Amino acid sequence: MRDQRGPVTGEWSHLAFLNYRVPPELLAPLLPDGTEPDPWGGAHWLSVVGMHVRDLRIAGAPAPLHRDFA
Repeated sequence: MRDQRGPVTGEWSHLAFLNYRVPPELLAPLLPDGTEPDPWGGAHWLSVVGMHVRDLRIAGAPAPLHRDFA
């Protein structure tokens, strides 16, 4: 799929979304100072997203050092 919205464009494929319900006390130490876990739907979640990006461009120019990556 090619994303052509906005100044950053590219092709992304092979998407994987993993979502885990996690107790907030496990998340809190990993967050930046002054932030706290934010519940959604009555639970706290940790998400991992993986994808393959090709032909990444910024304002039409090839992105330096990160044009193709997983």
